[in-house]
Amino acid sequence: MVEIVSALLGQPIMIFAADRPALLRARRQVQERNLTCAAYVEAMFSTGHDAANREAFRVEPAEEPGLVGVALAAVKVRKLFKKVGQDIAADPELSADLLDPFKSQGVGAVEDGTLVIRAKLKARRGSNSRSRKAVLTGAQRAFRENGIVAVPKPLSLPEA
Repeated sequence: MVEIVSALLGQPIMIFAADRPALLRARRQVQERNLTCAAYVEAMFSTGHDAANREAFRVEPAEEPGLVGVALAAVKVRKLFKKVGQDIAADPELSADLLDPFKSQGVGAVEDGTLVIRAKLKARRGSNSRSRKAVLTGAQRAFRENGIVAVPKPLSLPEA
């Protein structure tokens, strides 16, 4: 298996902590989906600099490192959101309503194996629904064109 070196900190990022089997499963799923992932192993927390962190990770078994956390970055989604924001800003009718550019706020949560991506839109009072509709339509189109499947949020019902 080829391990791609990834920055350990950056925005947007979500650090997922769980027991070792769950971390290994999450890391496998991230790799299968070609997402960006940084792995944290116990030994990294006793080092003082990046080179030592990389060495600590390098000596771990490749298939089953002693993970204590994984970080997920939604790089592709962030870039698509940026493009949607640029498209809206270029539309004179919509851009007049914007107070700030539309932008990604990163991974908001991991729910049932699904990344929940947060975004921010500030528009003038009274124009928010039109701006929001433009953002949602643009994001859905960008996702569809780039093979990203939006998953409906599962409904959890209390047990009787």
